[in-house]
Amino acid sequence: MKRARLINNRPICFVALFIIVGLIIAECLYGVNKFYYLIPTVLSALTAVGLFCFRKARKFSYMPLALLVGFLALVGANAIYDSRLTVEDGVHLVQCKIDSEIVVDDRTEFYVTSMYVDGEEVKGRAKVFVTETATPDYGVGDVVLFSGKVVRNEHEKFKTTYSSAYTAEYYYRIFSVSVTKLGEGSAGFPRNLQMRIKKSFYDNLDSKTAMICQALVLGDKFGIDENLIENVQISGLAHVLAVSGLHVTTLATAVYFLLKKLKVNPRKSLIAVTILTFMYSMLCSFTPSSLRAFIMTYVLNYASANGLKQDNLSSLSLATAVLLVVNPTNIMSVGFLLSVSSVLGIFIGYKPLCDFGMKIVNKISPERNVGKGVVESLSVSLSANVVSLPLSAYFFKTVPILFVASNLIILPYLMFIYLILLIITLFAQITTLFGVVSIMQPLLLPFVKWVEFVGAIEWAQFDVTLSVVMISFWIVGCLACSRFVFLKRSTKATIVIVMLASFLTVQVLSAVLA
Repeated sequence: MKRARLINNRPICFVALFIIVGLIIAECLYGVNKFYYLIPTVLSALTAVGLFCFRKARKFSYMPLALLVGFLALVGANAIYDSRLTVEDGVHLVQCKIDSEIVVDDRTEFYVTSMYVDGEEVKGRAKVFVTETATPDYGVGDVVLFSGKVVRNEHEKFKTTYSSAYTAEYYYRIFSVSVTKLGEGSAGFPRNLQMRIKKSFYDNLDSKTAMICQALVLGDKFGIDENLIENVQISGLAHVLAVSGLHVTTLATAVYFLLKKLKVNPRKSLIAVTILTFMYSMLCSFTPSSLRAFIMTYVLNYASANGLKQDNLSSLSLATAVLLVVNPTNIMSVGFLLSVSSVLGIFIGYKPLCDFGMKIVNKISPERNVGKGVVESLSVSLSANVVSLPLSAYFFKTVPILFVASNLIILPYLMFIYLILLIITLFAQITTLFGVVSIMQPLLLPFVKWVEFVGAIEWAQFDVTLSVVMISFWIVGCLACSRFVFLKRSTKATIVIVMLASFLTVQVLSAVLA
């Protein structure tokens, strides 16, 4: 009797999974004697050789190799990071080049690069905090000199800020009283273009609208008002302030639609969209979420242009595997984890939620399918949060209650405005008619008012504490209940009941013991 399959054969999914396992093992061993690194290295290699020796098991030999790749990738990344922390904590004389916009509030803040500390060249970047808040006579690209306290960004095990520090080569924090300008300079591409875009926003819009435009177009939240970020998080729309798959997919879809109307060959359209989305990701400083979206968009569009079958789960796994090998610290990046988990949630939950919703709609109006758009929007919103919401609760300790309303009412409108903003920004940079961006003031007003309204509601969020074990159990349970795993409905129903019962039990115990 032929046994029923539990899952389809998707090797790239298991490659991504075992790379993740290898990364977690490497981070667990960080800081211990290097001798212990031999244990997973040797065991993985021997397991791969052992599986390869048996013909029936040979096809699984890539799994321990993927684990080994993930393990060695993060061990190497950690070693590189630690080797570049060459300056000891203390007061030093620093000469450097300003590498970002300058934010003046309670103190002056900016990033620097091309550093010379006590006359010795130092690799990487640093964030400078200056007590002096007078209008600076220096700007991006200028060479400056100051004496300040240098503090190293030490790698703490599983610390989420480590990923952003590694990605940006941000190795030090420097505290100084004042800064002396040594010489004029200019920023290179794409930094110069980023500065031009930001300047056009802040010169023609009020500060709050300019901040939103900066985040929407560039995914850059440096210098953004903390109250604005908090209100956006409470409303459940935090993902719109980081260029993610939503932004890249919206851009790619709009360009594809335009090229299709112009009857451009699908393969030529693929090339055009690929170049455009890559350049846009570069403009956004290659954030993990934008790169994940770029790779997925390319893979899916390549399959469509060449008449191949699209496999969403495999494309997500490929993007995840590539980004984790290129930058292993992404495994600790909040943005990367939320981006991947949101897409995974859509793949898991969108179809069953949409089918269920359409059954209700068809009973109400079997001929006209009234409410189809609402059902689809609601299904995307709910499914995107199936996996990402527990992760978000783990990192931020809160859960937004009105996220469904925000994503159903505001998100479609905001994505339409996002496309208008891209077009206007491009037009302004080409023609130098920067004043046209002022049209965004009234267009973004509904979004601003909505997040302010939700942020003022006391019950718009509630505190919650989740453990890594609970989140892991939840993700495995969601996958087990999905269409990608071939279990009986009764078995899946049992899994759901066990998941919910376990979650509620842990939450009650946590509340009692707190």
